[in-house]
Amino acid sequence: MASGWTEEESFACPVCLETLKDPATLPCGHSYCLACIQSHWDKGGSKDQYSCPQCRQVFNPRPSLAKSTLLAEAMEKLRTNSLKQHSFTAPSPGPPSMPVYLEVQPDTMQRKGSVYPQLPSVEPKPCHQHGRPLDLFCHDDRECNIL
Repeated sequence: MASGWTEEESFACPVCLETLKDPATLPCGHSYCLACIQSHWDKGGSKDQYSCPQCRQVFNPRPSLAKSTLLAEAMEKLRTNSLKQHSFTAPSPGPPSMPVYLEVQPDTMQRKGSVYPQLPSVEPKPCHQHGRPLDLFCHDDRECNIL
């Protein structure tokens, strides 16, 4: 039976559900974004007891948290490998000479799935009055302006 688990999901913060940013690991072993767990504890009602949102293990006093460099390095390698895995030229729906680009979101490490063909470069039209390239378009006056 195939499972829907991905490597990216194992590195998701249980509080914000995004990929861990500045990961911090609690004494119980669960990891969170440093800002997420600090915010969670700051908003909590009890100032004497701090608990893990997943396993509810209580910590007293509040643990001193720092960025887990080992986990951060592992995540950076995963992010790099994921980007390498998604950076390829797909078969083009247009002419064979037209390259295709995939839009990738590095924060979520998910492919958007949109395919964009490379557009030909377009030279700006010169001003018919001055002969210089147009710089701005005024939507109110509906005319191009030169700087």
